[in-house]
Amino acid sequence: MRLVTSYGIGPDRVVWLDDLPIVQAVAAAKERSTALVVTAPTLVQGKVDAEKADWFRLKVAPGQTLVFEVIGRRLGSALDPQVTLFDLSGRELKKGHSNDAPGLQGDPRLIYRFAEAGEVLVQVRDTAWAGGGDFHYLLRIADCPVATCAMPLAVKRGSKTQVGFVGPRLDGVTTVEVEGTVN
Repeated sequence: MRLVTSYGIGPDRVVWLDDLPIVQAVAAAKERSTALVVTAPTLVQGKVDAEKADWFRLKVAPGQTLVFEVIGRRLGSALDPQVTLFDLSGRELKKGHSNDAPGLQGDPRLIYRFAEAGEVLVQVRDTAWAGGGDFHYLLRIADCPVATCAMPLAVKRGSKTQVGFVGPRLDGVTTVEVEGTVN
């Protein structure tokens, strides 16, 4: 998106459209003990400060699978984000960490199935503990499909083709018909 005014044209900016309810991260949530309580599904809008992490507290059900995805680099943020899950004592959950997910331009995605009911802590921070005004992010927490690639990768101009998807979690994802056109 670009802003056009009588003074000129602004730089390109990526705008994220989502159907999840939005929660604003708060300054007090920079410590584990003051984590912001959130419920899934949600989209958290935040900013990482230097040498700080943002913390969120979330109730989970046994057998529940949630997708934790940080959108930072894809928004043009200076943040090199990582997301980590902890129990309330501060111990990292086994396989509860993601730094760079394939195809996400350096952003992390973590798909996690919780064995037990309880509360967990979610930490978002910069990998180098950097931060500031340009270190903004969105954190998606939802029970949602994760399609990582469309198949086939190309559609012949003038033909209609069924396009399917591949990925680690495709519950409810169906094929779509695409027509190759010329603009």
